[in-house]
Amino acid sequence: MPDHNASLLAQRLAALAALLLFAGSAQAATIVVQKGGPHPTIQSGVNAAGVNDTVLVKKGLYQENVSVPAGKTGLKIKAAGKVTIDARPPGGAGAGPGILIDSHGVTIDGLTIKNARNNGGALLGYGIHGKQASLTVKGCRFTANESADVYVEGDNALITNSSSWGTFGRCVSVVGSSAVVTKLKVEHCADDAIRIAGNAARVAKCSFDYANGNAVEIAGVDGLIEGCKALHAGNWCYFIDGPSGVVRNNMLRYADNWGVFVDGDAAEVIDNDIAHGANWGIYVSGTNALLRGNKLRSIANYGIYLSGDSGSVQDNDLLDIFNYGINIDGNDNTVDDNVIRRVSNEAIRYDGLLPRITDNVCEDAFGSSEGIRVDGVAVLNGVVRGNRVKRCGSHGIQITSNCTNFTIKKNIVEDCGGANRDGFHIEGNGHDLSQNTAKGCSGDGFYLSGNSMDVINNEAVGNGRDGFDEQSGNGNSLINNTAKDNAAEGIENNGTNAVINDNVAKKNRIDFAKSGTISSFVGNTSSDGTHVVPPAPELD
Repeated sequence: MPDHNASLLAQRLAALAALLLFAGSAQAATIVVQKGGPHPTIQSGVNAAGVNDTVLVKKGLYQENVSVPAGKTGLKIKAAGKVTIDARPPGGAGAGPGILIDSHGVTIDGLTIKNARNNGGALLGYGIHGKQASLTVKGCRFTANESADVYVEGDNALITNSSSWGTFGRCVSVVGSSAVVTKLKVEHCADDAIRIAGNAARVAKCSFDYANGNAVEIAGVDGLIEGCKALHAGNWCYFIDGPSGVVRNNMLRYADNWGVFVDGDAAEVIDNDIAHGANWGIYVSGTNALLRGNKLRSIANYGIYLSGDSGSVQDNDLLDIFNYGINIDGNDNTVDDNVIRRVSNEAIRYDGLLPRITDNVCEDAFGSSEGIRVDGVAVLNGVVRGNRVKRCGSHGIQITSNCTNFTIKKNIVEDCGGANRDGFHIEGNGHDLSQNTAKGCSGDGFYLSGNSMDVINNEAVGNGRDGFDEQSGNGNSLINNTAKDNAAEGIENNGTNAVINDNVAKKNRIDFAKSGTISSFVGNTSSDGTHVVPPAPELD
């Protein structure tokens, strides 16, 4: 049966809570501050106010330093018209913050605060100095404050719909968790525009122009920077130091250092637009990162640099990068569906284990640079598939001798190679090359140096040296490949125990040639349609 006494007690407690809430709201008062009135200063209004009261300040210039002591929980200081606090007293000596707050849950609404100066002692030149939790600053304007416009020591701070111009220190500095800064406009900040030390920080829809330090810096777990616009940042632009950081849908122009820098695991850097950076576009250090949908233009150093394991770099668009396009230093990472054009070094460089490099477009790697290069120590079981590489100054795709058992499939390399560089320059053992195309490269279409490779159903057309050059190795199989119109040999064997079966070599200088040993040579077709035993090669 139901407990009627418990039900009655619950009803009485609910009624009591409603009564207390009504009584509390009924007791809240509004104290009007006005020149010539009973409260001619903001401080006098604060002194008269109690818990949850509102100090309504009429328009005017108030030259004072306001202190909100303990015991004023929920106090609101609100402007009615244009209200300016000049925190520098007559004579210009430093007097400390514009507003010093030592109560919980205070709101500052619609004020202009300027000229806060260090007083030479414990009080610093903050426009607003909040020393308790749940401070709200909204609709305020700041200028010419010495240390910071807003400095908060406490959790759950909210700074919104405010602006800063010409601050001598930081604009917003928060030490505490769950801070939110939204719709803040910062111009000509001498230090960082926003710096937050605490977990679960949120910075959204802010704009920055000429911040001499970082536009946004967050030190803590689960930070978010979203929908911001930054011009002329003097250092890092969007920086998160801690795991689970998210930087998305931001815009950046003319940064003096890194555009986006995230140091921590499980980072997400998504859909940012970065251009004209003086250093790296995006730098992420940590495991399980996701870098997706970013657009980078005219970056003076690396476009994207990922240092860590098990990450994904996908669907990014890079143009005019003056060093590496995408550089990966770590293991088990995926580089997928990126477009990289006009870079001064490798378009994609991967240094680590278990690479997966798929479906990328790499065009115009200038100088002596590869389109795609994989290196590292004892790199096993990599996948390089479906990439398209054009007009690189060095090899189109290079796999170095430290690599083993790669799948290299369905890649197309065209017009690559300065100074006799190759379309595919493949070293190492146990690779499977199938359905690849090398066309119009200045060196070999396929340069093969390693053991136990399966080279099946590939095409080499119109290259400046050999179509397929088995330079060295033991036990390689070249089966069902096509070599046409290459300037030297179509298929050349310099290794041992090679299997060369069912290939087509036509209109090359020499269709088939060897200086090594062949264990099987059947079903091959040369220019005259006959199956031939290859003669000794000519010198290239």
